[in-house]
Amino acid sequence: MRSMEKIVSKSFWLKYQNRYQELGSHVCVGLDSRLDLLPPCLQKADNPIWHFNRAIIDATADYATAYKPNLAFYLADGIRGLEALYKTVSYIPSQIPVILECRGVFQRYQGGCHHYQSFDGQRCAFASAGT
Repeated sequence: MRSMEKIVSKSFWLKYQNRYQELGSHVCVGLDSRLDLLPPCLQKADNPIWHFNRAIIDATADYATAYKPNLAFYLADGIRGLEALYKTVSYIPSQIPVILECRGVFQRYQGGCHHYQSFDGQRCAFASAGT
């Protein structure tokens, strides 16, 4: 994985407005990839979430106004999950804005995923504060 260099980009809202004008839609693609629900062909990959997300991005980049990964799903896979998040955000075309959702990191929401329970508050706070 490459070093974490500073990435200079347009503001979120400018990117979003440009993308909306180009597409005429508000399609936001959620990248909430649960390991236990990924296709069996990806389960044994070195980084299943990253491989799945790459396929989703490849299939939707022409239609997406924005992408929205949820931090809790990546934290559930530890360091490998954070690497998947980094690779995912880096892979998204630069003209498409990214919304990092943190819902579920500190508490489970109704209908949410059971694996949120595996995190303690300090570890989640540290991870989300660095993003």
